[in-house]
Amino acid sequence: MNEPISGAAAATAEAEGLAMVLPPHLLANFEKADRQILETYGVAPGVPLLIRLWLACGRASHIRREFEFAALGKTGRNWGFPDDEIDGDEI
Repeated sequence: MNEPISGAAAATAEAEGLAMVLPPHLLANFEKADRQILETYGVAPGVPLLIRLWLACGRASHIRREFEFAALGKTGRNWGFPDDEIDGDEI
């Protein structure tokens, strides 16, 4: 079992050779999820694996939607992108 990553201004987790730097407020979400999984199931994959899982689940339509919401200031989240869009990037 992996120990939670914490305490640094930014923490680095290896994800298949790609070093990702996450600020503590974002890393805290993964640490919380890891703790919740551990409490519920008695085992947890650890923060780096949860980050890789989260990235693997991201579809192009969802990433584009979040960009438009955050960077372009669009309101609402129903812009006509199908939630179950298959874009060929599925595992």
